Amino acid sequence: MELNGLVYDMIKDLLPEGMEETYKGKRTDNGAPGTFKAKITKAYGGDVTIEKARKFKSRENATPLDKQQANWFINFHSKNENLEPSDLKNNGKSAPYGSEYTPVQEVLVGYIQELSNYMKEEGLNIEPAPAVKMEDDAENAKDPLGKTAYYDPNNKVIVLYITGRHLKDILRSFAHEMIHHNQNLEDRLGKIETTDINEDDNLKEIEREAYTEGNMYFRGWENSKRSKV
Repeated sequence: MELNGLVYDMIKDLLPEGMEETYKGKRTDNGAPGTFKAKITKAYGGDVTIEKARKFKSRENATPLDKQQANWFINFHSKNENLEPSDLKNNGKSAPYGSEYTPVQEVLVGYIQELSNYMKEEGLNIEPAPAVKMEDDAENAKDPLGKTAYYDPNNKVIVLYITGRHLKDILRSFAHEMIHHNQNLEDRLGKIETTDINEDDNLKEIEREAYTEGNMYFRGWENSKRSKV
């Protein structure tokens, strides 16, 4: 999967270790083609499919990088299958819907890419793009009123709390925080001095916009994906 420069800058810290250049679309240090699609096309021709990915990673000369790329593709495109734990490197982060093998970051990368591109194509100004970070916090997840996400306007960073959450819920939080990023780029967050909407009418309107616009962008993106199925 090749990422455009805008989205790559946002999610580069979430990519699996050693695979940053692979996802960006360049050549890797070992000289292999920089994208999994290029490898599959060279080996089997045509588009990448789950069957081809499984066949590719099962080759006798498949490298650890080949297996990691294949597993990422299979997991991303399989709704009801888990992968072989021996082929994956779990970094201890939470995984969606109880999958005990694949870190949630790897699954979210593609969705964040698509949703960000959709929001931009629909006219939302998000450049320069924010960085995206994820927090795996078990104690926070136990708190019914714990954090789900926040936006740091000074450093232009979106932080997503991922432990125990449905992917759709995390992505909805991301869309909400992207509206705050847009508000920051428009210099509309500078006068806020509290997080309590009951104390600041301006903050109440800022949050109303983020909830309304963020949810609508997310719903539009979701509907656009369903219409293609």
